[in-house]
Amino acid sequence: MLFHQSAVADLRDWPTERVAMAFTGFATGHLISLFFAGALVDRVGAQRSLSLGLIPIISGLLVLALTDNLWTPNIYLALTGMSLGCIGAAGGAIWPERYGVRHIGAIRSVAQASMVLSTALSPILIGLLLDAGLAAGSIAGILAVLIALSAIFATTAKKPVQASANTQPDGIR
Repeated sequence: MLFHQSAVADLRDWPTERVAMAFTGFATGHLISLFFAGALVDRVGAQRSLSLGLIPIISGLLVLALTDNLWTPNIYLALTGMSLGCIGAAGGAIWPERYGVRHIGAIRSVAQASMVLSTALSPILIGLLLDAGLAAGSIAGILAVLIALSAIFATTAKKPVQASANTQPDGIR
């Protein structure tokens, strides 16, 4: 949805300047969450933090889906920024927590490639949905549900069985 902010603004009759200013809230939410996300990862683990970190973006998408007031972009983008800060902190810690560090380079490169691919495909998909006449609020609602399902899957994912002691982080054999 971030890629299509001007289209969403046009559909909602929001001044594009208003949406542009709302990105200040995005940056503020992102920055503030970075200060707390690391401690959350240390306290409850990356897997749980990742799921908890998705709550703000789910909330923001629901605000976008259910309201069209002039303040909507401010709340939506601030909550989205908060999630990105949390996801950034948890994302760096999830792979060694789940798989150890022996193959961390390969694991992180596959994860990064997947992220780049999804980032490239999602604006196309959202654009096609907008071109097909689906309302921005409907798309935001669908995305909120998909992210909520992802949070549930991330929360309930079992830790992989370690094949050998060599897959454990150094010093934990």
